[in-house]
Amino acid sequence: MTQILEEQLGHGAVRDPHDPRDIHLHDIAGAPTPFDWNKGFDIEKQLGITIPVKNQMSSESCVGQGWSYLMAVKNAQITGIYDEVSAKAIYSQIFLKPNGGANIRDGGLLLQN
Repeated sequence: MTQILEEQLGHGAVRDPHDPRDIHLHDIAGAPTPFDWNKGFDIEKQLGITIPVKNQMSSESCVGQGWSYLMAVKNAQITGIYDEVSAKAIYSQIFLKPNGGANIRDGGLLLQN
């Protein structure tokens, strides 16, 4: 397991340590075309709803913020209604002690479980 350096903490997302279970898109046979950043994608247009813009301001809980936004959008895909999901509820369970920050993978595992 990769050691997380103290200077990485307290600055929002912390790079995930390497995990041999990680699967890269280009490694999957028959993988879809990679995302076209020039073309983009409009989830609001696809769902027919307006998603409020959130400003996390000086909060360093970007991992919790990102996962909460994603879960709210996924819920809207199913129900047609956008309801906020608490970023604090997510981040409070995955932040790295003692100085904060979080791994993206930990947020995904929390929500999966």
